[in-house]
Amino acid sequence: MNESHVFDPKHVAVLESDDPKTWQNPEEILELIDLNPDYVAADLGCGSSFFTVPLSRRVKKVYGINVQKEMLAFLEQKIQRQKIGNIEPLLSGKDKIPLENESVDLLITVNTLHEIPNKKSLSQRYEGYSDQRDRQ
Repeated sequence: MNESHVFDPKHVAVLESDDPKTWQNPEEILELIDLNPDYVAADLGCGSSFFTVPLSRRVKKVYGINVQKEMLAFLEQKIQRQKIGNIEPLLSGKDKIPLENESVDLLITVNTLHEIPNKKSLSQRYEGYSDQRDRQ
């Protein structure tokens, strides 16, 4: 099944409310990942930056990737308001992630798989984006 539903940016306030943090706290989840401060990360389907901003406090750089210009505009406003210097918003196509192969150490996608029309094709390409160097 290749059906997908893309989030309506008019409802961004829902993403910004405290409610999602009660069942999916980004700080607690990121604490479980072995993050290196030198990592370059990507948040695919970054939305309102629910994970992007907390991740930016733990790594060198984060690409906030989204298919909707409205969501990236919201992210850019948040970056300016909070004076965050290590997040780069990137506009993505529905089937194309705007990253070079092996350009990131970590690629995350949270609550977005239902929005991806060709999940199988995209998941096969995930490995190519992440740098597979030994990270001891």
